Amino acid sequence: LLAAGAAVDGADKYGATALHIAAEKGHAAVVERLVAANAAVNSAFCDGWSSLHLAALNGHAAVVENLLAAGAAVDGADKYGATALHIAAEKGHAAVVERLVAANAAVNSAFCDGWSSLHLAALNGHAAVVENLLAAGAA
Repeated sequence: LLAAGAAVDGADKYGATALHIAAEKGHAAVVERLVAANAAVNSAFCDGWSSLHLAALNGHAAVVENLLAAGAAVDGADKYGATALHIAAEKGHAAVVERLVAANAAVNSAFCDGWSSLHLAALNGHAAVVENLLAAGAA
């Protein structure tokens, strides 16, 4: 489709693009192809979620790595201030948290209710994530 002239950043009525969908579903090869076709890695749909948020939500570490390498904003926040690190920590996706921390994600950032990634990991009993965040300087 791209070779036939399809718009790489064509969006649905909510602003979701092919990159958002591929990242959400963990299709790393598709993400790589869309990035190579200059897809906007930091585009967000109506609630402020980017492809990085969606990959983090679903624990797709390889996709997170691809997006970060393509220039995704590691601390990009949704309309409530939640970052990919908040989401990955809440869901217990340790491999994603490791990649985000390695990319210098702000481990002490808090979103609108004042909760940090450490709060969210602790609330949900994700010991490995808590350990990783503490080692990275979370307070």
